Amino acid sequence: VSALLAEATSNKTYLDAAIASANFIQSHLHNRTNIILDSLSSRLNESCSVYSTTYSLDGSGTFIEGLVILADITRNTSTETLY
Repeated sequence: VSALLAEATSNKTYLDAAIASANFIQSHLHNRTNIILDSLSSRLNESCSVYSTTYSLDGSGTFIEGLVILADITRNTSTETLY
């Protein structure tokens, strides 16, 4: 969503949020088979662990769409290599 808002408004706050979101997803929710996992535990004893068996292809598609928009805005080739 933040990438779409950054594209529509040219607002740096939305751009920064899009970059932070992409970095978080890439670092914490992207698995070895290039699928975006979509669930984190909020239980106190699980320490924000990722549910590695829960994924959605819609989540991967949404992430790719956001990356395409982000790469177009920033003209950052390292972002382009992620999709």
